[in-house]
Amino acid sequence: MNIIVLTSYMEDSYFSSYLDEASIKPNPSNQNFYYKLIQALKINNDIDVISLRPFAKNMFAEKKLNEKYDDVDGIHYFYPQVKTSIFYKLLFEKNYLYKAINNYIANHHLRDFIIVVDPLRINLGKVAIDIKKRYGKKCVAVLTDNPNNLSSVNRHYKKQFNKYIQNFDGYISLTRKLNELFNPADKPCYFLEGLALEMKKGTPKPLGKYIFFGGSLYEKYGVKNLLEAYKEIDIPYRLVIAGDGKMRKEIYNWSERIDTRVLYLGMVNRETIENLEQFAELNINPRPFSKTLDEESIPSKVIEYLSSGTLTMTTMNTPLYNYFKNEAIWLNGDSVIDIKNGLLQFNSMSKDEKRNMAKKAKSKAIHLYGMQSQSAGLMEFLVRLKKTVIY
Repeated sequence: MNIIVLTSYMEDSYFSSYLDEASIKPNPSNQNFYYKLIQALKINNDIDVISLRPFAKNMFAEKKLNEKYDDVDGIHYFYPQVKTSIFYKLLFEKNYLYKAINNYIANHHLRDFIIVVDPLRINLGKVAIDIKKRYGKKCVAVLTDNPNNLSSVNRHYKKQFNKYIQNFDGYISLTRKLNELFNPADKPCYFLEGLALEMKKGTPKPLGKYIFFGGSLYEKYGVKNLLEAYKEIDIPYRLVIAGDGKMRKEIYNWSERIDTRVLYLGMVNRETIENLEQFAELNINPRPFSKTLDEESIPSKVIEYLSSGTLTMTTMNTPLYNYFKNEAIWLNGDSVIDIKNGLLQFNSMSKDEKRNMAKKAKSKAIHLYGMQSQSAGLMEFLVRLKKTVIY
């Protein structure tokens, strides 16, 4: 089957150079999820990725990036032009994208295809609906987040999303709650709690023994409490942090002036993150519990940790706790004392305990979320959807 994926995902090597050159760093979480989704879809299908690159004012010296084409590992990539102008994005981008994607379909002789789209990129989502109407094809939206919970988007964006999200033929949803919220007509849906990769074994960095956290650097995500908890205890492990966010300068200063055991690496690419996760003594997720998020999201970062072969410590997530109750260290809460107690518990465990828990977690994560099983499920869902009649 031919699948056109409309997203903001960029091929790994291109994203790495994009990351290095950008003054404002793009969020890698979307990048990591769609990498895994595309790899799962690729197993049984021909994939074309059309990526609307994240591009904002002051990100680069340029105010416009031209169209770009690439072919990597059997996947065709098309990057439409992007501009920083808000005026352009509001009034002209959608029309440009429609023409550019139509030209791409014609030039690549794509006839029998299905569309999978990231609906959080609203212009892409609207164009996907127009394209599927023009060609009489099916279009599937991937539900990864509820924008009503995102502080980074305005009221107008949320209103647009809530209005148009019900216009797709089917959905791939991380949770049943997201499907309930945005698919009230109960159209076909595939529930994809997560995806786990068998990570390529690399070479350890010369960091000694360390605890690792990689993610968005904001106090509200528990990063400050993690630093405070780590500072209060004397354990023979460095704390290595990678990522970007409002706390990046504070973390750098912390590592220089408050606790030199802390090492801040800045934003790094997916392969480096996976390497750091694999060779850590412990991967930690300090994000505070939220009842709403517990119902509407599955922390893909925790699934990644669990599948790394390294012991995981995390705050509560009910679905994952039900699966991995005995294969991870579950914090009693997200306070400084909770994280401190968790770190002390980890430090008191034997090597065999840590190794056995991590090994069981990896085996279970690959079984539940591995590429082969999820690819088969996705394929069955898309083939069935493709055959349904359009009224």
